[in-house]
Amino acid sequence: TWNYSELGNALAFMDIAVDPGNENQVYVSYINEDECGVSRSTNATAKYPDFERVYSDTSIHFDRDQVKFVDIEVTADGTIVLVYMDNDERYQLKTSDDNGYTWSNAQEIGQSKSNNLHWRSDLEVSGNTVLFAFYDTEGNVQLYSSDDNLMLGSGIPENTYIPDSDGYVELSDTIDPFQVQLLDSVAILFQVTE
Repeated sequence: TWNYSELGNALAFMDIAVDPGNENQVYVSYINEDECGVSRSTNATAKYPDFERVYSDTSIHFDRDQVKFVDIEVTADGTIVLVYMDNDERYQLKTSDDNGYTWSNAQEIGQSKSNNLHWRSDLEVSGNTVLFAFYDTEGNVQLYSSDDNLMLGSGIPENTYIPDSDGYVELSDTIDPFQVQLLDSVAILFQVTE
């Protein structure tokens, strides 16, 4: 049985993340015509969960000329990680370690193009490590990673993967447990199980 919960109108792009330590704590990030925002439910497993907005930036919004994506994840220690594309086509990263009540300053982690739906980003967490993959403005796959304690202000290591003439990326070393592979010109970040 499915139940309907309304989060607002004119949602364009959204993502959802569940706190690994509390299945009732769910975060929905979105970019619509009005804002870039995050809503939180503290009773997500209820028949009709309640949502409240915990982040809003009205300077970032969806329009048909700029396709902007937003990604959200929750780390093992409960830190919320939000990555979104701003109006200048830069990916910005923000974190919250208090369930969305306060947020860090935005940190730029790279530039992309917003006019192509195939340039989809991917945010993943493994424990407390954050990985973010996207195409840069030159068409290369960029992979950013944090260290285990999410000290992102000190800088994020960067790896650039340049596709060959067939559109594949050869990795000389994999970042365990993740790899990057191109499939129909779309970067996919996935976990390799042993």
